[in-house]
Amino acid sequence: MLDSTAISLRHFEVFVAVAETGSFSRAAERLRLAQPTVSGHVASLERLFGLRLFDREPTVQATPAGRALLQRAREALAARERGIVEALAAAGTVAGDLDLAGSNVPSTYLLPPILAGFLASHPGVRVRLWSGDSGEAIERVATGAAEVGAVGRRPDDDGLAAVPFDEDRVVLLAPASHPLARHGTLKASDLKGAAFVLREAGSGTGRAAENALRKLDLEFGRDLHVCCEVASGEAVREAVAAGIGLAFVSDRAVGKEDSRIRILQVRGLSIRRSFFLVHSQDRTLSPAAEAFLAAAKGRRERP
Repeated sequence: MLDSTAISLRHFEVFVAVAETGSFSRAAERLRLAQPTVSGHVASLERLFGLRLFDREPTVQATPAGRALLQRAREALAARERGIVEALAAAGTVAGDLDLAGSNVPSTYLLPPILAGFLASHPGVRVRLWSGDSGEAIERVATGAAEVGAVGRRPDDDGLAAVPFDEDRVVLLAPASHPLARHGTLKASDLKGAAFVLREAGSGTGRAAENALRKLDLEFGRDLHVCCEVASGEAVREAVAAGIGLAFVSDRAVGKEDSRIRILQVRGLSIRRSFFLVHSQDRTLSPAAEAFLAAAKGRRERP
């Protein structure tokens, strides 16, 4: 007979993480646990039920029993979070852990000053900031791994609220030694055949550049040669400085003057984009998340 008292919310937390990520290793990364610990929790839960909850081969997928349990496990975890939120709200307390997910530019340049003021006002909060590309950050908010995200593009998911909180300009960089760097304002056609360094597919900077180029009838792969992909704005900048190719980057990532690089001007090419704070519209935000959103929005509204 199943002993329900032996099943803990930690069991459910690990179970849901494995089901949502489709991987024991990614679940371990999300929960900041060792992979053997995640595997042990799942094995323990399967022993308690006397059922296999996941098929491990060829990929990790919930069995019919696992899929039946998944929604109830999510509800149990949501009930725990609602209880915490309501108790803290009733006491007027802003404290506890706050999980944030930021894309490269917000994590590096925009969030630190916001967090400095926020944490000074709310010393009882501990922030965990995960950084990746915009697509990954949006996914973490959508799955509940983070309460709030700061990203360089508006999410496609209608279940996520998105509020603009900052903006920047995307510029085209070239190595100082590149032939195009010796010209003044370029025509769009001058870029055809040039080698480019790109950010990963989920990058907000990359998407903004693709949209702007499309208006000039230019596309990566068709007109512009993609020779290298890297994972951060700083890595893109250094790749350009090393002479690998041209690249689109946030003007914040250009940094101090560097004799190894040049910003190119292209007629008809002007790229500005907004950064968004995103959160689920279906889950109740913690007091810490509410306070953080208020701090971030308030900073934007100040002159």
